[in-house]
Amino acid sequence: MPVYHVIVHGFFTWNADNPKGYYRRNRGRYAPEEKLALHWTRTARFPAVYWHREDQEILLYAVLESAQRRDWQIYAVATQATHLHIVVAWQTQHSPKKVQQTLKQIMSLQLGRTYGYGRRWLARNGHPQRVKNRAHLRHLLYDYLPAQAIIFWRRDIPRLCDRVRP
Repeated sequence: MPVYHVIVHGFFTWNADNPKGYYRRNRGRYAPEEKLALHWTRTARFPAVYWHREDQEILLYAVLESAQRRDWQIYAVATQATHLHIVVAWQTQHSPKKVQQTLKQIMSLQLGRTYGYGRRWLARNGHPQRVKNRAHLRHLLYDYLPAQAIIFWRRDIPRLCDRVRP
């Protein structure tokens, strides 16, 4: 059963002035551009979405509940103020994009129920990455994601682990 690393960004949290550059849908990565970032900020229909701890918990539990109903295996979820990392596997014939889309729909629905509908909560698209091998999975679960997370959940430790930031 293949395992995928899905990253879901909050709406408008990765602008064109990001020091790592920015992505254009179906076109790839570009160097940072201040003027374009300013234009995008002025023309955005909604402000950027940054998740507080309570929001992150809402999203985490929405992911876990929806995966349980669909018989998907969640290996880990790591939350940050701007995005979530989800390591997930499934046995059905769904494509990785379809699974990512379903997770995003569930998260948007839950945020809408909590805070009201009528705004965009999550960034469009994304590219689920297949976990290459056991070493890659181990790196994600025990090194990379715990170091990145504000809230970290892993299936072998059923309680939430908080990372205290200075």
